Amino acid sequence: MKKIILLFGFLSTVLIFSSFSSAPKQPKTVVIDFGHGGDDQGAQINDISENEILLALQEEIRKESRTMTTQIVFLRKKDKFMSLEKRVKKINDINPNLLLSLHLSLSENPNDNGITGFVSTDNPFYEESHKNAIRLTYNLSQKVLNDKGVKDADLYLLKNVKCPAVTLELGYLSNEKDRNYITSKVGQAELAKQICEMVR
Repeated sequence: MKKIILLFGFLSTVLIFSSFSSAPKQPKTVVIDFGHGGDDQGAQINDISENEILLALQEEIRKESRTMTTQIVFLRKKDKFMSLEKRVKKINDINPNLLLSLHLSLSENPNDNGITGFVSTDNPFYEESHKNAIRLTYNLSQKVLNDKGVKDADLYLLKNVKCPAVTLELGYLSNEKDRNYITSKVGQAELAKQICEMVR
């Protein structure tokens, strides 16, 4: 009788743990922050602005991410300015698995080019942020843009959010090759596809 009771208890425990292990996982959430907005157009050269390129890229990411199980949250959906303090509060309220902040670069040297990743040593998820940054810069540089590596940066957004966080400078507007790529529909579509692949 004791053996039967013990066996029943063992089977019940197995069933309980099996039900827990088979429970559906919560979908991953990634916040994508497109810098600037509104009166703040960011880097500019001729009649091209960082803000308008980022908005075009946002639309490509939106289309690419429609079938993803990962939940992509765009921090600003319209062309309006949002303070860094408000951005941080919104991100921390969402509590995502990853923050990706996208920007473009500008340099007095027209030969400066490529993608750079930035992370903060003050971020509580520094190691995870750094790994994500290395993976992103490497994979996004496979087509046209050069991989300039990952740097530590004392950026307000990166050090005040409570989640893994990476800022990416997706090429230089001041470099002709980079500019032609990041302003083209082909370049934006390729970047959007790679970003979505990397954050799945």
